[in-house]
Amino acid sequence: MPRSLDYPNEGDEQVADTSMGTSSTSTKDRSNLKRGQHERHQISKKKVFAIHKIGPKGEPLAPKTIIGTFSNQYLCIVRLKVPITYSDWRKVPKDIKDTVWGEVKRQFTYPVQGYDEDKCQSHALFIAGKALRNFRSMLNRDYI
Repeated sequence: MPRSLDYPNEGDEQVADTSMGTSSTSTKDRSNLKRGQHERHQISKKKVFAIHKIGPKGEPLAPKTIIGTFSNQYLCIVRLKVPITYSDWRKVPKDIKDTVWGEVKRQFTYPVQGYDEDKCQSHALFIAGKALRNFRSMLNRDYI
């Protein structure tokens, strides 16, 4: 079973490298990245991650590699979609929470068997609340 599906963006151009006599394609030149730079803290626009098993509270259990990806993608989604002016996750309006949940459903495919949208959404928004709190704490610690 595939772990993720790759979708090309409309703006990406594939460049053929024929310097060694073999043809390979690359969508992004990594030589522009400085030492230590990587793309870990960005929302993946090309991939849809597949969750194969869900726990009783709606948390992803399998494959094991999806657990870290789930948390990292949530952190990125919360950083981009939720303003830091909210001091408490419970005070965030429902439309912003729905936007976050919609982005999660776009990023991850849940299995049909054992899927309960209310439990999965509840767990997802719980993780989003923790991500917002951690992000605000990091900003407070490092910049104030």
